[in-house]
Amino acid sequence: MKYHQIQLEKYKNSMSQAMDLINQSIQVKDSEPIMYFLRAVLSYYQENVIQAIPDIESAIEKADENITDHYTLRGLCYAYLKFYNDAIKDFSTLVKIDPDNPDGYFYRGKCYFLVGDFESAYDDYKSMT
Repeated sequence: MKYHQIQLEKYKNSMSQAMDLINQSIQVKDSEPIMYFLRAVLSYYQENVIQAIPDIESAIEKADENITDHYTLRGLCYAYLKFYNDAIKDFSTLVKIDPDNPDGYFYRGKCYFLVGDFESAYDDYKSMT
């Protein structure tokens, strides 16, 4: 069993309780993007990325501004599913919103590498320094 799986098992009840509270909050007021984002984060850490993506999309739609965490998480979900081109789009949005954020370059570079675009991967890794 991997370390993160052991940690998830340790907090499984707490995560379940948190998910219940978030679901209740969404039922009461479904216009809050943070609740969808938090539910997506919990789903992601429970390795249920298929469920996380629609929640992230709801958070993006409901947010008044572009929030880099939304694009980072959705990009990570796409990368987990090996939808590297979709992940590259989200990490590119992250870089556009916040060009000083090294995460966008790192994750996008990794996806470029995985699709065989080594030149773009190198450029992104170089941009991090």
